[in-house]
Amino acid sequence: MERGPAARGPAGDRHRPALARHRRRSRGRRSVVEIRSPGDETYEKIEFYAAAGVRELLVVHPDDRRAEVFRAVGSRLLPVQAPGGVLGLETLRVELRTTAGALHLTWDDGSAQV
Repeated sequence: MERGPAARGPAGDRHRPALARHRRRSRGRRSVVEIRSPGDETYEKIEFYAAAGVRELLVVHPDDRRAEVFRAVGSRLLPVQAPGGVLGLETLRVELRTTAGALHLTWDDGSAQV
């Protein structure tokens, strides 16, 4: 697959036009889910998501079945501590916890384990 030419972003970073389209679509989102993979740029995008007005960011680590939540505090997305091992996503009304190598999700009408 041939990729288009790289372009310079507002911070001088190099990115592909597809990423620029992704950035425009992210504006005003209440929540974003990032699925981690080796060598990805999840943590480099946190400031971008905060500037775009994202209220919560869920970072899923599929290899070890765990998750992190970042929540907007002022103009920044900061990591949420998990009291009792339970993380809450306020925007989606979902609770997450990891036990025995599984990620458990609970919401108003149900639950799932992955």
